[in-house]
Amino acid sequence: MLLLLRSSKNLHDELFRRVLAAPVNSYFDVTPVGRILNRFSNDLDQMDSLLPQQWQNFVQNISLSVGGFIVCALASYWIGLSYIPVVAALVVTGFYFKKTSREVKRLEGISRSPVYNLLGETLKGVQTIRAFGMQATFEELNARAVDENASFFFIYWAAGRWLAVRLDTLSVVVIFVVSLYLVATKGQLGTLLSGISLVYALMLTSMVQSSVRDVDRTDNAMTSVERVLHFCEIPQEEE
Repeated sequence: MLLLLRSSKNLHDELFRRVLAAPVNSYFDVTPVGRILNRFSNDLDQMDSLLPQQWQNFVQNISLSVGGFIVCALASYWIGLSYIPVVAALVVTGFYFKKTSREVKRLEGISRSPVYNLLGETLKGVQTIRAFGMQATFEELNARAVDENASFFFIYWAAGRWLAVRLDTLSVVVIFVVSLYLVATKGQLGTLLSGISLVYALMLTSMVQSSVRDVDRTDNAMTSVERVLHFCEIPQEEE
Protein backbone atom coordinates (compact mmCIF):
# COMPACT_ATOMS: atom_id res chain seq x y z
CA MET A 1 0.00 0.00 0.00
CA LEU A 2 2.80 2.42 0.92
CA LEU A 3 4.62 1.56 -2.30
CA LEU A 4 1.51 2.27 -4.40
CA LEU A 5 0.89 5.61 -2.69
CA ARG A 6 4.51 6.63 -3.15
CA SER A 7 4.38 5.67 -6.84
CA SER A 8 1.19 7.69 -7.27
CA LYS A 9 2.79 10.74 -5.66
CA ASN A 10 5.85 10.48 -7.90
CA LEU A 11 3.69 10.19 -11.01
CA HIS A 12 1.64 13.20 -9.93
CA ASP A 13 4.75 15.31 -9.36
CA GLU A 14 6.22 14.27 -12.72
CA LEU A 15 2.93 14.95 -14.52
CA PHE A 16 2.63 18.37 -12.89
CA ARG A 17 6.22 19.26 -13.78
CA ARG A 18 5.84 18.10 -17.38
CA VAL A 19 2.62 20.03 -17.98
CA LEU A 20 4.05 23.24 -16.47
CA ALA A 21 7.17 23.01 -18.62
CA ALA A 22 5.33 22.09 -21.85
CA PRO A 23 5.76 24.50 -24.79
CA VAL A 24 2.86 26.90 -25.24
CA ASN A 25 2.71 26.98 -29.04
CA SER A 26 3.17 23.29 -29.80
CA TYR A 27 1.27 21.87 -26.82
CA PHE A 28 -1.26 24.11 -25.08
CA ASP A 29 -2.53 25.58 -28.35
CA VAL A 30 -3.37 22.12 -29.73
CA THR A 31 -4.23 20.12 -26.59
CA PRO A 32 -7.83 20.41 -25.29
CA VAL A 33 -8.16 21.64 -21.72
CA GLY A 34 -10.53 18.78 -20.96
CA ARG A 35 -7.83 16.23 -21.67
CA ILE A 36 -5.51 17.85 -19.14
CA LEU A 37 -8.31 18.13 -16.56
CA ASN A 38 -9.18 14.48 -17.08
CA ARG A 39 -5.59 13.43 -16.28
CA PHE A 40 -5.43 15.54 -13.12
CA SER A 41 -8.92 14.58 -11.90
CA ASN A 42 -10.26 11.14 -12.81
CA ASP A 43 -6.99 9.41 -13.75
CA LEU A 44 -5.16 10.55 -10.62
CA ASP A 45 -8.19 9.62 -8.53
CA GLN A 46 -8.07 6.10 -9.98
CA MET A 47 -4.39 5.86 -9.05
CA ASP A 48 -4.75 7.35 -5.56
CA SER A 49 -7.91 5.62 -4.31
CA LEU A 50 -9.14 2.76 -6.50
CA LEU A 51 -5.86 1.06 -7.46
CA PRO A 52 -4.41 0.63 -3.93
CA GLN A 53 -7.77 -0.52 -2.55
CA GLN A 54 -8.33 -3.09 -5.31
CA TRP A 55 -4.79 -4.43 -4.94
CA GLN A 56 -5.26 -4.84 -1.20
CA ASN A 57 -8.61 -6.60 -1.72
CA PHE A 58 -7.06 -8.90 -4.33
CA VAL A 59 -4.24 -10.03 -2.02
CA GLN A 60 -6.70 -10.57 0.83
CA ASN A 61 -9.18 -12.57 -1.29
CA ILE A 62 -6.46 -14.72 -2.84
CA SER A 63 -5.13 -15.57 0.64
CA LEU A 64 -8.60 -16.51 1.87
CA SER A 65 -9.24 -18.56 -1.28
CA VAL A 66 -6.05 -20.58 -0.85
CA GLY A 67 -6.86 -21.15 2.83
CA GLY A 68 -10.42 -22.26 2.03
CA PHE A 69 -9.21 -24.63 -0.68
CA ILE A 70 -6.71 -26.24 1.70
CA VAL A 71 -9.37 -26.73 4.40
CA CYS A 72 -11.82 -28.31 1.92
CA ALA A 73 -9.10 -30.55 0.47
CA LEU A 74 -8.16 -31.73 3.99
CA ALA A 75 -11.83 -32.41 4.76
CA SER A 76 -12.25 -34.51 1.64
CA TYR A 77 -9.86 -35.36 -1.18
CA TRP A 78 -12.70 -35.55 -3.74
CA ILE A 79 -14.17 -32.20 -2.74
CA GLY A 80 -10.75 -30.59 -3.23
CA LEU A 81 -10.46 -32.16 -6.70
CA SER A 82 -13.93 -30.95 -7.69
CA TYR A 83 -12.83 -27.35 -7.15
CA ILE A 84 -10.00 -27.50 -9.69
CA PRO A 85 -12.07 -27.45 -12.94
CA VAL A 86 -14.49 -24.87 -11.52
CA VAL A 87 -11.69 -22.54 -10.44
CA ALA A 88 -10.07 -23.01 -13.88
CA ALA A 89 -13.39 -22.07 -15.51
CA LEU A 90 -13.59 -18.97 -13.30
CA VAL A 91 -10.09 -17.88 -14.31
CA VAL A 92 -10.75 -18.47 -18.03
CA THR A 93 -14.01 -16.52 -17.82
CA GLY A 94 -12.26 -13.68 -16.01
CA PHE A 95 -9.48 -13.40 -18.62
CA TYR A 96 -12.01 -13.55 -21.46
CA PHE A 97 -13.99 -10.75 -19.84
CA LYS A 98 -10.90 -8.67 -19.06
CA LYS A 99 -10.00 -8.18 -22.72
CA THR A 100 -13.31 -6.50 -23.54
CA SER A 101 -13.62 -4.70 -20.23
CA ARG A 102 -10.18 -3.08 -20.53
CA GLU A 103 -10.89 -1.67 -23.99
CA VAL A 104 -14.35 -0.41 -23.03
CA LYS A 105 -12.93 1.27 -19.94
CA ARG A 106 -10.24 2.91 -22.07
CA LEU A 107 -12.89 4.24 -24.48
CA GLU A 108 -14.95 5.49 -21.53
CA GLY A 109 -11.94 7.40 -20.24
CA ILE A 110 -11.17 8.86 -23.67
CA SER A 111 -14.77 9.98 -24.18
CA ARG A 112 -14.73 11.80 -20.83
CA SER A 113 -12.17 14.37 -22.02
CA PRO A 114 -14.55 16.08 -24.51
CA VAL A 115 -17.10 16.49 -21.68
CA TYR A 116 -14.59 18.47 -19.60
CA ASN A 117 -13.35 20.33 -22.66
CA LEU A 118 -16.80 21.43 -23.85
CA LEU A 119 -17.83 22.44 -20.35
CA GLY A 120 -14.72 24.58 -19.93
CA GLU A 121 -15.13 26.21 -23.35
CA THR A 122 -18.82 26.87 -22.70
CA LEU A 123 -18.17 28.54 -19.36
CA LYS A 124 -15.30 30.57 -20.78
CA GLY A 125 -17.30 31.87 -23.74
CA VAL A 126 -20.78 32.02 -22.19
CA GLN A 127 -21.14 35.74 -22.92
CA THR A 128 -20.24 35.30 -26.59
CA ILE A 129 -22.56 32.32 -26.88
CA ARG A 130 -25.47 34.33 -25.51
CA ALA A 131 -24.63 37.32 -27.69
CA PHE A 132 -24.92 35.23 -30.87
CA GLY A 133 -27.87 33.14 -29.61
CA MET A 134 -25.96 29.84 -29.75
CA GLN A 135 -27.29 28.41 -26.47
CA ALA A 136 -29.21 25.58 -28.17
CA THR A 137 -26.18 24.58 -30.26
CA PHE A 138 -23.87 24.30 -27.26
CA GLU A 139 -26.54 22.51 -25.24
CA GLU A 140 -26.73 19.92 -28.00
CA LEU A 141 -22.94 19.59 -28.20
CA ASN A 142 -22.62 19.08 -24.43
CA ALA A 143 -25.53 16.64 -24.35
CA ARG A 144 -24.00 14.66 -27.22
CA ALA A 145 -20.64 14.44 -25.44
CA VAL A 146 -22.30 13.33 -22.19
CA ASP A 147 -24.42 10.75 -24.02
CA GLU A 148 -21.37 9.27 -25.74
CA ASN A 149 -19.51 8.97 -22.45
CA ALA A 150 -22.58 7.51 -20.73
CA SER A 151 -23.02 4.93 -23.51
CA PHE A 152 -19.50 3.58 -22.94
CA PHE A 153 -20.08 3.56 -19.18
CA PHE A 154 -23.33 1.62 -19.68
CA ILE A 155 -21.54 -0.96 -21.84
CA TYR A 156 -18.89 -1.32 -19.13
CA TRP A 157 -21.59 -1.75 -16.48
CA ALA A 158 -23.47 -4.30 -18.63
CA ALA A 159 -20.27 -6.27 -19.18
CA GLY A 160 -19.83 -6.41 -15.40
CA ARG A 161 -23.33 -7.86 -15.05
CA TRP A 162 -22.46 -10.43 -17.75
CA LEU A 163 -19.49 -11.54 -15.68
CA ALA A 164 -21.54 -11.63 -12.46
CA VAL A 165 -24.12 -14.00 -13.97
CA ARG A 166 -21.47 -16.47 -15.12
CA LEU A 167 -19.55 -16.33 -11.85
CA ASP A 168 -22.75 -16.94 -9.89
CA THR A 169 -23.57 -19.91 -12.16
CA LEU A 170 -20.18 -21.48 -11.52
CA SER A 171 -20.61 -20.87 -7.78
CA VAL A 172 -23.92 -22.73 -7.83
CA VAL A 173 -22.18 -25.62 -9.61
CA VAL A 174 -19.57 -25.83 -6.83
CA ILE A 175 -22.18 -25.85 -4.08
CA PHE A 176 -24.25 -28.44 -5.97
CA VAL A 177 -21.24 -30.75 -6.41
CA VAL A 178 -20.28 -30.51 -2.73
CA SER A 179 -23.87 -31.11 -1.59
CA LEU A 180 -24.25 -34.06 -3.99
CA TYR A 181 -21.03 -35.61 -2.70
CA LEU A 182 -22.09 -35.25 0.93
CA VAL A 183 -25.46 -36.88 0.18
CA ALA A 184 -23.87 -39.68 -1.87
CA THR A 185 -21.39 -40.57 0.88
CA LYS A 186 -24.29 -40.82 3.37
CA GLY A 187 -22.57 -39.03 6.22
CA GLN A 188 -19.22 -40.80 5.97
CA LEU A 189 -17.43 -37.49 6.56
CA GLY A 190 -19.36 -36.84 9.74
CA THR A 191 -21.46 -33.88 10.75
CA LEU A 192 -18.51 -31.63 11.58
CA LEU A 193 -16.60 -32.12 8.32
CA SER A 194 -19.77 -31.93 6.27
CA GLY A 195 -20.64 -28.57 7.80
CA ILE A 196 -17.09 -27.28 7.30
CA SER A 197 -17.15 -28.38 3.65
CA LEU A 198 -20.40 -26.54 2.93
CA VAL A 199 -19.34 -23.37 4.77
CA TYR A 200 -15.97 -23.19 3.03
CA ALA A 201 -17.57 -24.03 -0.31
CA LEU A 202 -19.71 -20.91 0.04
CA MET A 203 -16.73 -18.85 1.21
CA LEU A 204 -14.34 -20.14 -1.45
CA THR A 205 -16.64 -19.41 -4.38
CA SER A 206 -17.31 -15.92 -3.01
CA MET A 207 -13.60 -15.20 -2.55
CA VAL A 208 -12.69 -16.48 -6.03
CA GLN A 209 -15.44 -14.32 -7.56
CA SER A 210 -14.14 -11.29 -5.70
CA SER A 211 -10.58 -12.07 -6.83
CA VAL A 212 -11.64 -12.20 -10.48
CA ARG A 213 -13.46 -8.88 -10.14
CA ASP A 214 -10.49 -7.31 -8.33
CA VAL A 215 -8.14 -8.38 -11.12
CA ASP A 216 -10.46 -6.79 -13.68
CA ARG A 217 -10.81 -3.53 -11.73
CA THR A 218 -7.08 -3.34 -11.12
CA ASP A 219 -6.39 -3.87 -14.81
CA ASN A 220 -8.92 -1.19 -15.74
CA ALA A 221 -7.39 1.24 -13.24
CA MET A 222 -4.03 0.65 -14.90
CA THR A 223 -5.39 2.32 -18.04
CA SER A 224 -5.35 5.56 -16.04
CA VAL A 225 -1.70 4.92 -15.20
CA GLU A 226 -1.07 4.32 -18.89
CA ARG A 227 -2.58 7.69 -19.82
CA VAL A 228 -0.63 9.50 -17.10
CA LEU A 229 2.63 7.89 -18.25
CA HIS A 230 1.84 9.03 -21.79
CA PHE A 231 1.47 12.60 -20.50
CA CYS A 232 4.82 12.27 -18.73
CA GLU A 233 6.42 12.07 -22.19
CA ILE A 234 5.32 15.61 -23.11
CA PRO A 235 8.21 17.51 -24.77
CA GLN A 236 9.62 20.27 -22.58
CA GLU A 237 10.14 23.96 -23.30
CA GLU A 238 13.75 24.72 -24.11
CA GLU A 239 15.47 26.94 -21.57
